[in-house]
Amino acid sequence: MSTNTNEFRSVEQSAPPAAATPAGGKSASIPAVLGTMSIPEPLDTAAAREALEYFHAAGFDEIDTAILYQDGATETTLGAIGVEKFRVGAKANPWYKTDESHDFFTPTYGLRPDLVKEQLRKSIEVLRVPSVELFYLHAPDHNTPIEGTLQAVHELKSEGLFREWGLSNYSAWETVDIWHICKRVRASGHRAPNLTREVERELLPALKKLGMRFYAYNPLAGGLLSGKHKFEKPPEDGRFSTTSLWGSLYRARYWRKELFDEIEKLRSICVKHDTDLVSASFRWMRHHSSLTGESGDTVIICGSSVSQVKGNVDACRDENPLPKDLVDGFDAAWQSAKPHCPSYFK
Repeated sequence: MSTNTNEFRSVEQSAPPAAATPAGGKSASIPAVLGTMSIPEPLDTAAAREALEYFHAAGFDEIDTAILYQDGATETTLGAIGVEKFRVGAKANPWYKTDESHDFFTPTYGLRPDLVKEQLRKSIEVLRVPSVELFYLHAPDHNTPIEGTLQAVHELKSEGLFREWGLSNYSAWETVDIWHICKRVRASGHRAPNLTREVERELLPALKKLGMRFYAYNPLAGGLLSGKHKFEKPPEDGRFSTTSLWGSLYRARYWRKELFDEIEKLRSICVKHDTDLVSASFRWMRHHSSLTGESGDTVIICGSSVSQVKGNVDACRDENPLPKDLVDGFDAAWQSAKPHCPSYFK
C-alpha cells in the first residue's frame, strides 16, 4: 500500500472542483462505459454480442460488470462471448456468501479478506481473462474492518490481477479515509448527478481533490428520463414495478407528480429542438453536469434491448452541447427532485 508523500503532494496541487457547466459545454469529452447488468436477461448472448460490437465500433473500449449481476450469469455470458479487446471493470461486494449467492440488505461479511480474493478470482475465471482493468469494492461492508479488506486488495494487486482499483457507493468521508490509508485508489462509482445530485455537495469535490475519477451509473434515472413512463400508469413490471424490492425503492425515489411534470416540460423543449429526451439526457450529462473529461470522469450506459444500447451509444458520440432552455429544464427537474433525493452512499 502506497504511503508516497510525493504522490500526496501532487494531489494537493490539483485543480479545484468544477461546478455544473452552463450552456456552452466543456473542453474535454466524457467517454462512455458499457454497463452489462442486462446480460443475459433481457439481452441474450446474441443480443449482447451485437451490443458489445456496436459499442466497440463506436470507439469505446471499457465495460463494467460485477459478480453480483444476475448471480454471476452476466460475467459467465461475457466470458463465453469474449471480452479480450475491452478494458473490464469488476467488483467484490459485501453481500457475497461462501456458496456464491447474494443476500441483499443482509450483512454477510462479503468484504472479508478471503471473500474479496475469492470474488475477484472467480470473476477472472469466468470472464476468461488474465486480469481486469479496474477492480471495485461494490459497497461498504460495515461489519468488516477496512484495513483487512485493503490488505487483500493490495495482495491481489501484487499478483497482477487488476491494474487500478476503486470504490462504489461509499460516502465522501469513507473515501477520504481509505485514500489516506491506501492512496492508489483511483475511481469512484455512484448514481449519475442528474435527478440525484447529492454527490455534488461533498463527494465530487473530494474526488477532485484526491485525483480520483467519477463513474456515473444510472444516467437515465432508472429509465424515467426515457420519457416513456406516465405518472397515471405505473408499470406492472420492469424497473419501477413494486413486485420487487428494487422496484419499490425506485418507485419511492422517483414516482412523484411534480417530477413527471418537469420531465414533460423537458420533453416539450426537446421537441422544439428536434431531439429526444434520451439523447438530451446524455448530452446534459456529458456537456453540462459537474463531471469533467479532464478528471477522467465517465458515464455508464446500458439498455434492455440492442436498439436501446445503440441509441445510447449514439447519444454519447454527440459532441453538441444543449441549448440554454434545455439546460435550465434539467436544473428545474433537479430542484423538483431535490427534497426527496436519496443518500448517495450505502
